[in-house]
Amino acid sequence: MLGGYFIPRGCAATGLEVATAESTMSNLEFSTVQLRGQQLVTAIALVRSPGGGWPEAKQL
Repeated sequence: MLGGYFIPRGCAATGLEVATAESTMSNLEFSTVQLRGQQLVTAIALVRSPGGGWPEAKQL
């Protein structure tokens, strides 16, 4: 086991290849979270654009 991942016998993956794959996976996960956040922001803007949405909060 290397870096938390199982490497089958006979696999020629080097530590550098595993580290590169982990880095790529981490970058893709980060991009996925960023895109999901942008989807939510866009969905809210779409609801608010025709005058819909939520009333402004009142100051206490």
